[in-house]
Amino acid sequence: MNEDKNNFDEAVSEWRRKNGIRDDDSVLQMLELLKIFFQNVKIEIPPDTDSIQLITVRVSLQTLTQLTKDFSKEARELKQEIRSVPQITQQLSAGRTVAFVCVAIASLLAGILIGKFLL
Repeated sequence: MNEDKNNFDEAVSEWRRKNGIRDDDSVLQMLELLKIFFQNVKIEIPPDTDSIQLITVRVSLQTLTQLTKDFSKEARELKQEIRSVPQITQQLSAGRTVAFVCVAIASLLAGILIGKFLL
């Protein structure tokens, strides 16, 4: 079992090096999730299985596939949201500058009107 794990880890390392996959890539997260699934779920198909057991295994694998697709979609959306934060910060700073200029102009006009009509 330990030899299989080392072979798997070596194969993943080679694949990552070949394709330039970073440590924080969502593909590795999905691969780790799949690895955890197969370590913790025992899927045994005895030789005399009936079709109901095969259907159960197939449904379980389809559910896992759907969960990994959903996980990938959520991770992709989260990365897009995180990348958009600097743009929002720039937009907010531009809005603050416009508000400051508007307040300064309004104060100047109020001062001129007060000086002209009340003094």
